[in-house]
Amino acid sequence: MVLCLAVYLPGLWSIPPVDRDESRFAQASRQMVESGDYVVPRVQDRPRLNKPPLIYWLQSASVKVFGDGPGAWAHGNIWVFRLPSVVCAIGAALVTWRIGCSMFGSRVGLVGAGLLAISPMVVWDAHQARADQLLLLTVVMSQLALWKVWSWPSGVESRGKWRGVVWAMGFWIALGLGVLGKGPITPLVAGLTVIAMSITTRRWGWIWSGLRPMWGVPVMLAVVGPWVYEVGMQVGWERYLAIVWEETIGRSGDAAEGHWGPPGYHTMLLSVLMWPGSMLTLMAMVAAVRSCWGVWRRREGVVDATVFLVAWILPAWVVFELIATKLPHYTMPMYPALALLSGKAAVELAERRGELIERARSLGSRVGFALWVGIGFLGLGLSMVLLAAVGGFGADQGTRAVWAIGIGVPLVLGTLLLLAMRAIRAERFVVAHVLGGACVVVWVWAVLGVVLPESSRLWISPRLEAKVAALSEGRAGPVRVGLVGFQEDSAVFMLRGQGERLDAEHAMVWMQTHARTGAVLVIDTLRHAELARRAAEKWDLGARVEGYNYSLGRDVAVEIYSDRGTGGGNR
Repeated sequence: MVLCLAVYLPGLWSIPPVDRDESRFAQASRQMVESGDYVVPRVQDRPRLNKPPLIYWLQSASVKVFGDGPGAWAHGNIWVFRLPSVVCAIGAALVTWRIGCSMFGSRVGLVGAGLLAISPMVVWDAHQARADQLLLLTVVMSQLALWKVWSWPSGVESRGKWRGVVWAMGFWIALGLGVLGKGPITPLVAGLTVIAMSITTRRWGWIWSGLRPMWGVPVMLAVVGPWVYEVGMQVGWERYLAIVWEETIGRSGDAAEGHWGPPGYHTMLLSVLMWPGSMLTLMAMVAAVRSCWGVWRRREGVVDATVFLVAWILPAWVVFELIATKLPHYTMPMYPALALLSGKAAVELAERRGELIERARSLGSRVGFALWVGIGFLGLGLSMVLLAAVGGFGADQGTRAVWAIGIGVPLVLGTLLLLAMRAIRAERFVVAHVLGGACVVVWVWAVLGVVLPESSRLWISPRLEAKVAALSEGRAGPVRVGLVGFQEDSAVFMLRGQGERLDAEHAMVWMQTHARTGAVLVIDTLRHAELARRAAEKWDLGARVEGYNYSLGRDVAVEIYSDRGTGGGNR
């Protein structure tokens, strides 16, 4: 818990809303609370049905508890919407710990859960008001229940049978929650795990007798069915089924929103996104696959934890490598199993037992350990320096802050990694992982706690909202805001849904329609210089905001025009 809080809390309040998914999720949850419609999520007037409702319900509950009033907290109260992700990430780490303890004992459970908790992919995603940490939690919950069912001894007494029934029903409930959280991913991972385990061990009867699908499928449908029925009745079955088809089959065949990657994309990123837990992942995975091959060849119908973890990882990983749409977080549901295999390898090597000790002493492994150190230093240290440079950190800070971030933190990281390398040479692999974890904690506090919040060039929307609020000070009711060129979802969230996305052709008509009503027009002058010139002839230039749009990878210069009936003046 302490480790999770140490890496999930820094920056939770101070990092502004991130484009684009986080801002969409948060705005949809805000409108859900404001409208009282908890069936169809919406962003402004557009239904957002490509994601199921559970994360919106959790974020709405957080709003009910902590509030979402204008000006209550900084950055549009975004931390209130992020809180469910933090809770889910902590829950996923704790459930992973329980799985590891059940499989391999307390040391492996603790190391594996720790490696999951501090992996950069999980850390960053826990800071986002999105559905992916909820998905991770439902996956590990269903996999814990599946492991308990699969490993439950047959022929136990009556009391033990009821415990087996409880775990089976827990499995199906977790699948239902997973569908409500992020569609078919949780059932996909669980189903592929069941098939792979049964093929490897040549055991099939346990599916019927252990999982009890005749009871379980109706339970899962009872969890999912009411919302599906309500949303189908509200928006129409044809429209809803088309959205479901596009989000599943459509994303598999064509890269959605340009998120394409070649086969091997996720495997190449793993060494960075799961660092420091990626130190022994390749070695542990190869050994685990060989063990599964031996079980299959010997026709052993055994219950084996390694078989379970490989069945959890390998089939789903192949599926995500083959589908066209690729984003780095897609393979995160397999990270708990990878972390447990890596933790098991680290503990076995530290205790000088198992077959991995000779492989860890080979030349190839030593080269891999050196690469692990290099990835840690470049991935953490260099990313921090680049973010500081691109984001404009230091422009408004003193020399001491720049030296601390640019020199001091990389020096600390380098020292910790040198100590980690010495621990590896002494075959103290658990200690090396702990030192790697300390690097992640330092990086999180430096980057997420200081650099990102203070990189003003990256955060255009909060500055834009502040300028609009200053121009509309004293007005009664919300001010209409038109957005031309710069139309990011973070701007809509910061403006509490008031920003209207306009194209350049209709902007002048919009200005004429809303003249002398206190309206404000926001124009990206780097893309629409002629429109800005024409707008300046009719309305007053109230403010200018410059920055870097990381979603599009280009500079932005935004000018804010207020109609002359507001008395804004030329400033």
